[in-house]
Amino acid sequence: MTADRASRGRAFGLLIASAVIGGGACGDADRSNGPDGGVQSDTGTVVVGVTTGLRVGTDFDRLRVVLRAGGAPIRDETLPRTGEALALPLELSFAGRPSGELVYVELTATSSAVSGLHVTRKASTRVVGGRSLLLRVSLDAACVAVDAPGGVQPPTCEALQTCAAGACVGVAVDPSALEPYTPTWAKGGVADRCRPAAGGPPEVVLGQGQADFLPLDDCSAGSPEPAQLEAGPQGGHHIWLAVRMKNLHQSGSITTVRGHFHDHPKDPWDMAVIFTFEPDEGGYCKLYGIRYQLDTNGIAIAEVAGKRIDLAVEVKDADGTIGVGKRCVVLSDTIL
Repeated sequence: MTADRASRGRAFGLLIASAVIGGGACGDADRSNGPDGGVQSDTGTVVVGVTTGLRVGTDFDRLRVVLRAGGAPIRDETLPRTGEALALPLELSFAGRPSGELVYVELTATSSAVSGLHVTRKASTRVVGGRSLLLRVSLDAACVAVDAPGGVQPPTCEALQTCAAGACVGVAVDPSALEPYTPTWAKGGVADRCRPAAGGPPEVVLGQGQADFLPLDDCSAGSPEPAQLEAGPQGGHHIWLAVRMKNLHQSGSITTVRGHFHDHPKDPWDMAVIFTFEPDEGGYCKLYGIRYQLDTNGIAIAEVAGKRIDLAVEVKDADGTIGVGKRCVVLSDTIL
C-alpha cells in the first residue's frame, strides 16, 4: 500500500490543488536553467503510464479517462472506443504543456458483468519545461469496490487522497520524483538513481519507521527491541516497516511484505504496494511508512502480541529483477 505515509510524494499519490504541491518546478527560477545549463523550454510533457494487476477484460472491461490541465478539462471518454479492445499498459499524454502547469488524471475502471464494481485512481503533478516525464499510475486490486449488499469496500479516502495498494495516499507527487519518459517504461528497462546502468546485484534491507528508515532488531540479538504494535485508524493492528535497497528501480517496483509466525498456526496475509523510493545515502534508496497489519487471516492480535515473526520483504522490478531482505522480529506485548 499505505502502507499509510505522511509524505507519499515519492509514491504514486499526486496533488489535485496547486497549493498542496507548493514550489516544485513552477517558479521562474526553476524555468531559467535546463538540464544542460542552458535556457529551459517553456513547455514540457507528462506521460501517464497506466498499469494494473487486475485482469483486463475479466475483472474490468471499461475505463473512464478524465484529463485536466491547468484546471481545464482536455479529455473525458470511456475506453475502449468502438471497434477497439481495452489493453494495459496504457499511455495518456499531456504533450507540449506550459512549464509549471498542474496536470491531473482520474481513472475509473468498471465491469459490464458485475454491477456496482469499480476502482478509481487519481493523480496529478506539474509539467517541467524541456523535459518529458513519466507518471506511473496503477489500478490496484486492493482498491476495488463493489456497491452491492455484502460487497467489498476499499478505504474511504479524503478529498486530496486516493486509494493505492489498499490504502489512502495523497493525490500529489513532486515532479522531481518522476523518472524520464522512455518508450520502454512498461518493461522496466530504464536506468535511474536507484538502479544505475552499471549497478551490481540487488540489495534489500528490512527496517522500520513511519517517517524514515530506522534499524529493526533481529531475533538473534541478545535483547532485541520489539517492533511496536499499533492500533489502526480503521481497525486492525500493525507495525510500521521501512526498506532500504539498491540496484532496483526507483519507480514502478512492487514491494511485497510476507510474515510467518513461529508459534501460531496461521500467518498474516501478504501485503504488496507500489510506491516510489527516495534516494538515500551510500547509493541506497529508501521507502518507509509501510503499515503491515498482523491481525488478518482470522488472527486475533492478543494471540500474537509478544511473539516472534519471520518477515521477508521482496522488491520486484517490472522486468522481473528481485531483491529480498529478511528479519526475525519480536512483536511488542503492548499496543499503542
